Amino acid sequence: MKIYKESANCYGCTACMNACPICAIVMVEDDEGFLYPNIDEVKCVNCGICKNICKKHNDFCYETKKEPSIYAAININPECRKNSSSGGLFSAMAEYVLNQKGTVYGAAFNEQFMVKHIKISSKNELNKLKGSKYVQSNMGTIFTDVKNDLTNGLMVLFSGTPCQVNGLKAYLNSPYDNLFLCDIVCHGVPSPLIWKDYIDYISEKYGNKPIAISFRDKKYGWRKQAININFGRTNYIKTTTQDPFYIMYFAHYMLRPSCHNCNYASYYRCSDITLGDFWGIEKSKIGKQLDDDKGVSLVMANTEKGNELVAQIKKQIDIIESNQDECFQVIFKAPSKRSPLRDVFWKEHKELKSNTFINKYGKLNYKQFIIKKIIVPITNILGINRIAQKIYFIYINSNWKR
Repeated sequence: MKIYKESANCYGCTACMNACPICAIVMVEDDEGFLYPNIDEVKCVNCGICKNICKKHNDFCYETKKEPSIYAAININPECRKNSSSGGLFSAMAEYVLNQKGTVYGAAFNEQFMVKHIKISSKNELNKLKGSKYVQSNMGTIFTDVKNDLTNGLMVLFSGTPCQVNGLKAYLNSPYDNLFLCDIVCHGVPSPLIWKDYIDYISEKYGNKPIAISFRDKKYGWRKQAININFGRTNYIKTTTQDPFYIMYFAHYMLRPSCHNCNYASYYRCSDITLGDFWGIEKSKIGKQLDDDKGVSLVMANTEKGNELVAQIKKQIDIIESNQDECFQVIFKAPSKRSPLRDVFWKEHKELKSNTFINKYGKLNYKQFIIKKIIVPITNILGINRIAQKIYFIYINSNWKR
């Protein structure tokens, strides 16, 4: 049995694997480091459960096409905000659920700094889930764990990419009053294989293994995001235009194929709450009230449950109503465009030594340099970054093929 027609249709959410009643499906890594379901044809009884769940996921049927309530918000705890990628809203939501003796699921680093989904049930563990991880998370049997908690009557907050959230919904196949779903504004998930190569590369360069990693260090401010790798006695801190992994990520060389066909690039979401960075808030009417370059969260309450969760944390946050125009990002209109160099990138990944490969692709090319170093700063200074983004959307939309 084949679950999907093409690999580009598979998000790697693991709903099919978790749903298989006879455990005939395992997730197997491909040449690019992404996990795909593999069916043991000997075990398989052709029940069709996996295929039906995958279809449900890809049909992408929202309960409603309801416009979300949009807000800009920050956590009033300055330390929490400092240690968060944007405004610290996830922490406030997680603390509320944990205070109800519930459980929280999200992406965390393991000991090798690979990314996997875990469950926490204590505030002492919350730091594991804080901060962005720009790598596709290994879900394992998390969906099964979520269902067990829900069945046992626990309040659950599940956070992940939109495809992971919708995969969980397809797996559960029924609503739960005690479940809050939170998706992130996702621009695509990078390859765990390239991330592992990068960790090996940077470890060799510094002669040591990392002891802590932050993708979104705020040393230079929230807008000028930087990766911070702590080696104990020294730290590696580079911005998005300096660091090789960031450069490869934003060039779209190494995103999962399904990211370029993503059904979730929309203002209509599959979760109760959507969280992201409120980029461009300094140019909006509400900017003066919240923006100090320490991080502001974009909050989209997509359901009544989402609005209920926002109401429950209002004492921990400063929040102001906004709209689609103020929070516009290209990803709400179209998926991340596939790089024309993607095939060459992966061909040379097999052929070149790791150091040579990363040194080649981890530098800004001419086009990237013009955009990152000249066009973006000029549009920001002139205050026309919103207009520039919309022009860019028109351009990619006219050239983009599903």
